Amino acid sequence: MPTDYVITSSQTWTAPGNGTVDVAIVGAGGGGGSVDCGGGGAGGGVLVQTGIGVTGGTGYSIVVGTGGTAGTNVANNSHGCDGGDSSAFGYTAGGGGGGGAGGTGSSAAPTCNGASAKGSPGHSGTGGLGGGSGGGGGGYAGGISAAGGAGVDTGQGGGNASGSGSAYGAGGGGGAGNAGFNGSGSVGGNGGVGATVFSGAYGPYGSGGGGGSAAGSGTGGTGGDGLGGTGGDAGTQNGTNGATNTGAGGGGSGKANTLSSGGNGADGIVIIRFTASTPAAGPRRQRRQVPEPPPELLRQPVRQRRSVPTGATPDVAGKACRRRGNDQRRQMLPPRLLDGE
Repeated sequence: MPTDYVITSSQTWTAPGNGTVDVAIVGAGGGGGSVDCGGGGAGGGVLVQTGIGVTGGTGYSIVVGTGGTAGTNVANNSHGCDGGDSSAFGYTAGGGGGGGAGGTGSSAAPTCNGASAKGSPGHSGTGGLGGGSGGGGGGYAGGISAAGGAGVDTGQGGGNASGSGSAYGAGGGGGAGNAGFNGSGSVGGNGGVGATVFSGAYGPYGSGGGGGSAAGSGTGGTGGDGLGGTGGDAGTQNGTNGATNTGAGGGGSGKANTLSSGGNGADGIVIIRFTASTPAAGPRRQRRQVPEPPPELLRQPVRQRRSVPTGATPDVAGKACRRRGNDQRRQMLPPRLLDGE
């Protein structure tokens, strides 16, 4: 029977024996955009590989991506940061893109996790490697609209285009299962749904975050599968975080003031299904062969045992044998000896 190992943080996994593994790798979700009507963060990519050989006692490096933070440069309405990539056994699932900034946005890309973020702040979400694209940031009271970013399809279960922002409703982040939804009027777009793994035993993973709403009476978008963060609105203001270790994107911020922000993306996850090798059957025990006798023995006549009169006692039988022997010796003597000459 296979054994499952659910890994929620980076570590070295040691194979318990020789065998094979099937592995599901989920990248981290992107953060939601800030401040006025930020786009939802995208879900991380979901990748499944099967039949990978492992050696017992050997350690294998497992990297679980860290969720992207929400846009923090609130003075410039910055977009969310991309989620980190997850990897195992030489395979990588990309993190989801951060949600686009609301309002006019910033002309300079903010720094996320030590590296410059991908994508255009204030215009579109980012296309994370294998993950969904972040939702486009919405306009603000001035009526500026922002389109969602294009996804990057690397065959890792993501790459869906995000929803585009409308004047007062930002787009939802793309998910591993489908694209995010467009903002509509004063309503933020919903996030795209994620994907399950191992025949539905785990997941869904990689759901997109909902976009924020800038309208006073508007509502933020819902995160995909109820796992992506919910977009903020004029009342709640901030977007919510993606559900823990699901690779879901954070919700975008609503319209409020310079202190509102999007939600953070969720960390990724790696699931290993190990199956031990079946020991090879040993050689069958051979029966000992008895050698054939030499041909010269087969040609020799079989000696016959002397017959004993039926019903004779041992003593009578012995006398009979001796008498028969005496008769035979007498036959071999010359006649004169027989007559007593």
